[in-house]
Amino acid sequence: RVIPDVVNYVWTDPRDGRRIDNKERTMAAARATFQFLVRFFNPQIPASVWQGLKKDLREAFKIESYDERKQRLRNLAGASDLRYSEVCERFEPLYRDDFNLSEALRLFSGLPVMG
Repeated sequence: RVIPDVVNYVWTDPRDGRRIDNKERTMAAARATFQFLVRFFNPQIPASVWQGLKKDLREAFKIESYDERKQRLRNLAGASDLRYSEVCERFEPLYRDDFNLSEALRLFSGLPVMG
């Protein structure tokens, strides 16, 4: 069964027979996202913060229930009431024309600061 978009699944790519572990892919994406956010929002955050998050993220990505997994991630982010629709509303102005990094930084300036 091909399930490329479920974070906790392992599947076989029918195109070439490779085994794909989505947990590994998801961790790589989480790390890249973390590094991007650190770079632009708070470069002073030490690498140890990522090390502390890895265990919690791995546990969250193992949760079978989509809703429970989302809530665990919200809790980790310190935004337990955050809704995807709110994030989309913040991003929408960024994509009206060309992506604008300075506008992204302004729109997300209200996010909790780590570190």
